[in-house]
Amino acid sequence: MELQLGQVLSQMMETMKGMQLQQAQLQQALQSSDKTVGEAPEKKSIDVLIKLLQNHIAPEPGEVALQHKFCLRQQQEGESIANYVAGLKGIGVKLRTYTGEILQPLGTCNVNIKYRDSEVQGRVFIIDRKVDPVIGREWIRKLNIQFDINSIHKEENDITEKEFKEKLHKLLEQYRELFTEEIGEINNFQATYRLKAGTSPIFLKPRPVPLALRDQWGTPVVPVIKQNGKVRLCADYRATLNKNIEDDNYPIPRIEEIFSKLSGGKYFCTLDINSAYHMPTNEETAEMQTISTCKGSYKVKRLMFGVKVAPNIWQRYMDQTLQGMEGTACFFDDIALQGSTYIQLLQRITAVFKKLTKCGLHLNKKKCQFFERSVTYLGHTINENGLHPTQEKIKDIKNSPQPTEVSSLRTFLGMINYYQQFIPNLASKLNPLYQLLKKDAVFQWSVQCEKAFQELKEEICGDKVLIPFHADLPVTLATDASPTGFGGVLSHIMPDKTERPIAFASRSLTKAEKGYSQLDKEAAALIWGLKKFFQYCYGRKITLIIDNQPLARILHPEKTTPATTAIRLVHYANFLAGFDYNIKLRKTTEHANADYFSRLNKDTTGTEKTP
Repeated sequence: MELQLGQVLSQMMETMKGMQLQQAQLQQALQSSDKTVGEAPEKKSIDVLIKLLQNHIAPEPGEVALQHKFCLRQQQEGESIANYVAGLKGIGVKLRTYTGEILQPLGTCNVNIKYRDSEVQGRVFIIDRKVDPVIGREWIRKLNIQFDINSIHKEENDITEKEFKEKLHKLLEQYRELFTEEIGEINNFQATYRLKAGTSPIFLKPRPVPLALRDQWGTPVVPVIKQNGKVRLCADYRATLNKNIEDDNYPIPRIEEIFSKLSGGKYFCTLDINSAYHMPTNEETAEMQTISTCKGSYKVKRLMFGVKVAPNIWQRYMDQTLQGMEGTACFFDDIALQGSTYIQLLQRITAVFKKLTKCGLHLNKKKCQFFERSVTYLGHTINENGLHPTQEKIKDIKNSPQPTEVSSLRTFLGMINYYQQFIPNLASKLNPLYQLLKKDAVFQWSVQCEKAFQELKEEICGDKVLIPFHADLPVTLATDASPTGFGGVLSHIMPDKTERPIAFASRSLTKAEKGYSQLDKEAAALIWGLKKFFQYCYGRKITLIIDNQPLARILHPEKTTPATTAIRLVHYANFLAGFDYNIKLRKTTEHANADYFSRLNKDTTGTEKTP
């Protein structure tokens, strides 16, 4: 008994000493002026003092204390088994925050976690604090969540969509001069380009101009009547300037670069620059752009559409103008902006408006979209969920109908054989279809024929044949026209000289186009293909592949259009002058890929306007 009492007294003395020691430690901590604690007590903030006292009064529990707490934990009246088990699991768990603070959870439990198309099981920790939920490394790893670790999340008090539109309306009123129909005048840049060494000036006589048009403009060159009745003046620089100026190799933005600037956005805005490329030139460049007319020669003091380096000059200027503006990308005359909140998007729109106003540029309000959930570039859709390839480039072959006669079957087989080197076991896959081509065979579409037809379409759309767009590879565009439609195939020339398709397209002819001559149909198909794949073709060297020899001569990149050429072809030639291209003539028998797509729309009539 005395021994036990002595032990108790001894323990009490040790406890008192411990309390005195803790008191001394607390006093020392409060009075310390080192970097980890701060200044003396009278100089410390109230938050620092409270934290020091809390850590002293309720220190981090030791292992023995946790074991004791675990043994004493009993199921409370009305408490479910799941909550009781969660409480037990949470006793021995410690959470350490990024700042080093220790948190003791109330409990933990396993739950099923679903994120997009993934579903896994993970742990949830419950703490006694009113804070935002935080996702941990375990969940990030299991769900394979990708994010930019260099980005900064800034909490903002966002506004509603209605408030956003009200503020946007006020912003558009504030910058209404930015949307005038007048051509903007860039005030901080002059376009220049250099002639190749040894180049001699070239002067071509003016072309005859209809008398009825002479009084509508002062510098007649090649007049093209627009749909609104006005006259557009175009200069044909193919035989004079384009072949004699040095190439401008400024890179056109890739889809990866555009995506990196627009990723992370939830809301998007697209702006269209009114009459782009009309930037001033210096005196030497204006001299090079001199046009000859029936009233004399005139120097052109603005960058002309039709000069092959104009796209590169323009893209360089826009990149420099918008440099450093977050969430903003530019592709020629299209500007795209993103924002994770309405406020952020509004702030970025305002910043771009200020910049464009300062430079003297104007916007086409009819083509601007100030609030979108996604934007599309180079065959990819960009939205809040990331980058997604569109089905547009394979839509026509996916939806192509089954052949109903021998001639349509031969056309399909011609297209398949064009890519035969990329399709394994092609002979066995084609066998059911070739049976229909035998002499005296009855054309009866069987189950085996349908299976082979669908498999071959899947092969053409698969990655063994189809290839994504690469800015570093040569680009070709093959087009063709049939009595019923246009067809086009955009392709890459690979390092081994093989041709791999990027995208397919087709369109039926309008009622007016069905009355065109075959030459005009072939030319219209070429212009349609360039417009269809404009983002891929503009601003880079491309090869246009056709099977019409007279058209290849008329549209040759280094020859002028003959004076007697029909006005429609003159219009097409002037449109082509804005591209850096060459023309390759191919035999009709070797043009099966484009020929097939021109014959897909046999019984329909297109609704697109004639280019």
